[in-house]
Amino acid sequence: MNKEELFNTFWKSYPKKIAKPKARTAFDKLKADENLLNKILAALEVQKQSKNWLKDKGQFIPYPATYLNQRRWEDELDGEIVGCDTTSDERYCTVL
Repeated sequence: MNKEELFNTFWKSYPKKIAKPKARTAFDKLKADENLLNKILAALEVQKQSKNWLKDKGQFIPYPATYLNQRRWEDELDGEIVGCDTTSDERYCTVL
């Protein structure tokens, strides 16, 4: 995938569609490849189900540029974790 396709994949998956040009700039700074994008997308799937992201109709979902600039895919989530896949080097979990 080229960097335009990588960004578009991120943008399509991100639940808060605000300030796309700033998100694009932040994404470009990461010099993301498919491996990093996959880590971001996996974290997003978990975070979309987290208490903070679901609270108050998504009020606490960070803007996409903030998410990227602060490397929020690396955040540790509070809450009850169930259904973890521990068969790989990465840990993918569902948070309730």
